[in-house]
Amino acid sequence: MITRTELHIPRSPWSITHHSKILLLGSCFADNMGERLVYHGFDAKINPFGTTFNPISLAHIIDMIIGHASIDETKYVCTQGVWHHYHFHSRMASLDKKSLHDALERLLEEVRQFIAHADYLFITLGTSIAYKVIEGDDWVNNCHKQSSQSFSKNIISVSLGSQFLFESIERLLAINPNLRIGFTLSPVRHTKDGLQENAKSKARCLLMIDECVHKIEPNGAYFPAYEWMIDDLRDYRFYADDLIHPSDKALDFIWQRFGAHYMYAETLLTCQEINQIRMSLLHRPFNSDSEAHKAFLDKLRHRQKQVEGRFPHLRW
Repeated sequence: MITRTELHIPRSPWSITHHSKILLLGSCFADNMGERLVYHGFDAKINPFGTTFNPISLAHIIDMIIGHASIDETKYVCTQGVWHHYHFHSRMASLDKKSLHDALERLLEEVRQFIAHADYLFITLGTSIAYKVIEGDDWVNNCHKQSSQSFSKNIISVSLGSQFLFESIERLLAINPNLRIGFTLSPVRHTKDGLQENAKSKARCLLMIDECVHKIEPNGAYFPAYEWMIDDLRDYRFYADDLIHPSDKALDFIWQRFGAHYMYAETLLTCQEINQIRMSLLHRPFNSDSEAHKAFLDKLRHRQKQVEGRFPHLRW
């Protein structure tokens, strides 16, 4: 008996390998997939500036990475003695304004060098609802616990969101024309605004993605993580205790679909090999001084060195 509506998609013409350089930007779902890429030995940078949920802030970050836009000096804000910037996540923080600015500049340069030679960029949209600073009418990535009276809540239209994203991506592709850009929509539900508003917000994001993908083909594609969660798994068994975020079981399911979609058999076997080594590293012996355990460690180190020789970027 069939108990769910299964989603099947053709394999991507793209081929992600352990030699690929991958950047992931966007919502916390980008973190979830990025962590699995890194765990399995891929050369991936995951949200180096912290999570970003709305398309305009994502476009702005891309523009700052490629040097089309600079850090706006007027958007630094101090919250309880800690400095932040409205265009970046709260993870980017310092007790000193200049130290924060210097750290952001260094990180932008690091990611700029990475993206210039990257093979893949994955962008995950989370919401099309965002905030503006009333004074200056500027979109913000994070409100940094400032007074709510300082902001206005706004719906990003499909045309505006897709325009911001496309223009920043077009500039990026001028720097790295071989870059492949995969879009995903986060299955994390933004229930604070209500389920109906969340549904409309996600729908707008889907249309923005669709417009961007068509404009940048063959460099663009959509990976249906959202549909796998909402339409295929479609059960609270696959949600975390908050009933908002996907559970680890659901994320592992989507990760398997990601691998099947973008990776060939050789790459998937390497993923298994690296996973086996990581699991072995967690082994706790009955007797750490036994000859059997010493032989086990020698064999494990030999396996690690073999893999490191093939993929120098790998860190255990």
